[in-house]
Amino acid sequence: MIGLTVRPASRADLPVVTALANEFNAALGQVADRYEVRRLSEYCFGGDAFLHIMVAEAVGQVRGYAIYHRAFDPFLAAPMFWMADLYVMQEWRRRGFGEALMAGIAAQAEEQGVHSLWWAVDRDNTLGQNFYRRLGASDGNDFVYLLDTDALSRLAATHHKVESAL
Repeated sequence: MIGLTVRPASRADLPVVTALANEFNAALGQVADRYEVRRLSEYCFGGDAFLHIMVAEAVGQVRGYAIYHRAFDPFLAAPMFWMADLYVMQEWRRRGFGEALMAGIAAQAEEQGVHSLWWAVDRDNTLGQNFYRRLGASDGNDFVYLLDTDALSRLAATHHKVESAL
């Protein structure tokens, strides 16, 4: 038995979570150094904290994490969680860490009156899709759209032009 423990992250966990998140981004072909301990600390523990991190540990070390936040489910007209990341170190996969992290989030959802958990999965990630289905998740058959920083700024600029014209 590996002694798997799942718990909410503490400030002391942030350096390893940051390293794992950057490792995950690199594996996805994304910018690998976007996560910073200082910013995660602010987002999770600062005055306007909005982000939650659940960690899975074994043998005294964090081996995986999930990042999620509260949002609104328009289909249920009720609170929901959006899971931004779920990552387990390669050598610790297929040992129950992912399921334990998801169960930890589900327990937090029940405690907080949250009615659903949403996330996105890459279309090519069939292993991930099958994992989520085994947990009871349904395929929403929806597309997830993104306005990145530049696109968001361009769109915001059109709002200011519209306000000026009025």
